[in-house]
Amino acid sequence: MLNHGDKDLNNSVSYNAFLNSPYRSMKHSTYFQVYDHLFSNYINSEITFVEIGVLNGGSLFFWQDFFWTRLKNYRYRFEPCCK
Repeated sequence: MLNHGDKDLNNSVSYNAFLNSPYRSMKHSTYFQVYDHLFSNYINSEITFVEIGVLNGGSLFFWQDFFWTRLKNYRYRFEPCCK
């Protein structure tokens, strides 16, 4: 999935946030350029971010690091038994 030698990834804000997360999440290497493009204008802004499906929670740290400190993060996890 991830090509750690990709030069574009080395300059990616979201990829570096992914590497800094203490817990891993599943991200395809093509996601990081899209994240940077779509969300860079919101870095260090007060925003509300909703994530659905958090699995092991690695992406929660990822998004906190990516957006910096002013993130209100709401997360939802759905279990198969809750259908």
